[in-house]
Amino acid sequence: METIKDFIVSGGVTMVPILMVSVIALGMIFERIYVLSKIKTLDPETLQALIKASENQNFEEIKNRCQNVNHPLGYILRNVFKDGWIAGDILARKVSVEGSREMRLLQRFLPSLGMMGAITPLMGLLGTVLGMIKAFMKIYQMSGDVNPSQLAGGIWEALVTTAAGLIVAIPILMAYHILSGKIDTIMFNTRLYLEDILGRHFGSRNINVMTEERAGDMDYGV
Repeated sequence: METIKDFIVSGGVTMVPILMVSVIALGMIFERIYVLSKIKTLDPETLQALIKASENQNFEEIKNRCQNVNHPLGYILRNVFKDGWIAGDILARKVSVEGSREMRLLQRFLPSLGMMGAITPLMGLLGTVLGMIKAFMKIYQMSGDVNPSQLAGGIWEALVTTAAGLIVAIPILMAYHILSGKIDTIMFNTRLYLEDILGRHFGSRNINVMTEERAGDMDYGV
C-alpha cells in the first residue's frame, strides 16, 4: 500500500508548489479565524449609551465607551472622533473612509486565499499534463512495444497531481467563502450600528449603509 510520502513523491516536481500552497493557506486561514474570533458582540447597554452620547454630541463619551469595544464599530468611532465632534457631510465621509479601512483589514489574506483556491487545481492539471507527456515519450522511445501495466502505472502517477490539487483547493475555497460570509455579516451589522448611532448627524451625504431590511436572526448579531 502506498504511503503518503510515496504518494507525494510519485507526483513529481509539481507537488512542491502544491504542498507550499497548502501550508501557506493553512496559516492564513487560522490567522483569520483567530482575528475574527476576537470580535465580540456589541451588548445592548453599550449600544444605547453610544446612541445617547451621539444625541448629546458627547464625543468624549463615545471614545471612552469604544475603548473596550472589540468590534469594527469601536475602531471606526474612535478614529472618527479622535479630533473632536464632527457632523454632516464631513462625518459621513469620514465614517465611510474608516469603514472601508476596517473592511480591508478584516479581508486581509482573503484575496490570496481565493487566488490559491483557483490556481491549485490548475497546478495539479499541469502536473498531469507533464506526466502524460513523459509517459507517451517513453512509449515512443520503446517503439510502441510497452506493457499495458507499465502504461497504466505512468498514467496513474500523472493523475496524482490532479488529485493533490483538488484535495488542497477544495478546503481552501470552503474556508474562503465561510470567512467572507462571516466578514460580510460583521460589516453589515456595523453599518446598522452606525446608522442607529450617527444617522441623524450625516446630513445630506449618503453614507455607505446597506438599505435592506435586517433579518430577525441578524439583528445586531455578530
